[in-house]
Formats: sequence, structure tokens, C-alpha cells
Amino acid sequence: MTGPDTIADIALALPAVEQHTHFGLPAYRVADKPFAVLQPSGHAVLHADRDNAERLAADTPDACELVLRGERFIGIRVDLSRIGDDELRRLVTAAWRNKAPKRLATAHGY
Repeated sequence: MTGPDTIADIALALPAVEQHTHFGLPAYRVADKPFAVLQPSGHAVLHADRDNAERLAADTPDACELVLRGERFIGIRVDLSRIGDDELRRLVTAAWRNKAPKRLATAHGY
């Protein structure tokens, strides 16, 4: 079953990732920028780019929804109980790539 441990395994396998908190919640950062934040509700907010997030939310509305603060796009919230490990890996990696310095992502083939 997909859950917080799965996100931890995926995130910590990516280059230059550190585990921290973000507003008191468990989070994963690259270059001091959060890209994945776990919520106690069994969801994760992933800081993916807006185009991919909108496409995914439209394709899987039962598992994903856009996160906005007012009109500002934040990312996508994923219901961890409704998404498979492979899809979660793709999403976490995309969120990492969105926040990682371009030089770091390129150096590691992302």
C-alpha cells in the first residue's frame, strides 16, 4: 500500500534530498525548497509544475486535486490510498525536478 514510507523511500533516493518539516508537517526538500509535504489526512502535497498537475488532476480526479492559495498555484494533493507506487514515483520525481536546481537535475539525468 502506498503511504508515507513509500514517499520517504522515493524522495530520499533522489539526489540532494533532505527530510525536514514544512509548517510542522513532514517534508522533503531539495536546495532548501520543499517539493513533497505529508499531511496527517493521508495525503501528500507535491510541488509539481502546473501543466502536469492540471493534466493529472483531470485524469485522476478521485486521487488528485490542485492546491491553490487564493489564485496562486501551490501544487497537487494526492490521496495516498488511491494511487499506485509507480504513479507516485513519477509524481514525486516530477516535483523534485520542478524544485531542484537545473544544474543538479541535469547532472543526474533528470
